[in-house]
Formats: sequence, structure tokens, C-alpha cells
Amino acid sequence: MKKPVIGLVAALLPYPESDSAFHCDRQYANDTYCQSIVRAGGNPILILPTEDISGSVSLVDGLLFMGGHDIDPSLYNEERSELCKKSVLSEDRFQLDVFYEAQRQKKPILGICRGHQLINIALGGTLYQDYRLRKETEVDHLVESQYDLASHEIIIREGSTLHSLMGRTKVGVNSLHHQTVKTVGKGLEVTAWTEDGSIEALEGKDILTVQFHPESMVARSDEMLPLFTWLVEKSTSSR
Repeated sequence: MKKPVIGLVAALLPYPESDSAFHCDRQYANDTYCQSIVRAGGNPILILPTEDISGSVSLVDGLLFMGGHDIDPSLYNEERSELCKKSVLSEDRFQLDVFYEAQRQKKPILGICRGHQLINIALGGTLYQDYRLRKETEVDHLVESQYDLASHEIIIREGSTLHSLMGRTKVGVNSLHHQTVKTVGKGLEVTAWTEDGSIEALEGKDILTVQFHPESMVARSDEMLPLFTWLVEKSTSSR
């Protein structure tokens, strides 16, 4: 039987002005996402910006929305805070269109970091443009020195999909973000959070999103591999 095809929704890498060799933007996926899907039994391909998004989505059995830039706050009806970092509206709109088409075609979806936030916005939710704007924050959420190691714990709701995958209610995760979910989108439920209440996972029908980066941790151990196995298995059954 053919392995399920997982579409990694391309991220945009604008060319650096200091780069004299390539004066063009790049569409990419970090290898850690690709290798995590491969280890989970899937076949990853890149979903690129195109006028035929429906055709691209129809080629895959499931989709992964990856980490990346901040999302333009105009998409959730907020003025830009001085703490909001660079965003690319064309990238945001492309990825939102892919999400809506994936929903229409009933494809299972995994969202990671920016992907977690994008899916929340797509369903009508909002973000804190920087986690420090959340008054209750006590946890450091941007610990780049430990990109593949746990820097804090999350609390997982019993009976959730994430709980069934991880097998316990407390798990150590890495933390590489400065924005976080504020209001939750329609059809999503909060299924994990930090001790100070910051939202770390959302679930909906055939949707699982997490604020941390399991793909970076998979490179070190198999503890987070079940998240990718969930997507691959869901994609197999959705054919």
C-alpha cells in the first residue's frame, strides 16, 4: 500500500539583502518536518503558492502547517503592536486559503507554532502579538538556546487526542515563540496549557495544533513522534 502523502504548506524565506548569490525569495520547509513525517510513515511533499490551490490540496492525504513568521494582525482585526515582528500578508493569505480548501476536502491537519496560530485565526480566533502582553504570563516562551529540549511543562486535558498520544497529563516541551493564542477560534477546544494558563494545544474535527515544536524534539528522541504518527494515520483513513 502506498504511503499517505502529507503536504507541508510552504513557508516564505525572503532573500537577505546581504546574499549576493540569490536575489529571490524562497519557498521552503525545514528538514526536521520532512524527517518527522518520514519517520512516522508518511511521504512529505511541498504545497507551493499557486492559482490552483484546490488541485494542490487534492494531491495529498493530509496537511502540516509549519512554524514561521508572525501573522499580520489585520487578519484578526487588530492594529499592529510595536512588539509584533515581520509578517508577509501574501504568505498569510496563501496559507489561509490552503487551510480552507483542506477543510472543504476534509483533509486531516496538524499545525505547529505559527501553524497553530494560523488555524486559530482562520476559525475566527485572535492572538497576543507578544506573549508578554498577556498579564498572567510567568513562563519564558522564547528559549531559543534549547530548541530541541524541553524548557517548560504543559498540562494536557485528560481524554483529549493529545493525551491519548502522549499517555500522560504533563509533558516537557520546547518553546520558540513570542506570540500566543488569545481568543479561541470556532470549533476548537483548548487541550493543553502552561501553568500560567497560556494555550499550548487546540483540537477540532481532524485538527490538532500545538504551540511548541515537536519536529525539533523528534530529532533527539521519539517522545513527540506520535503527533506525526497521528497525522499519517488520520491521512491513511481519510483516503
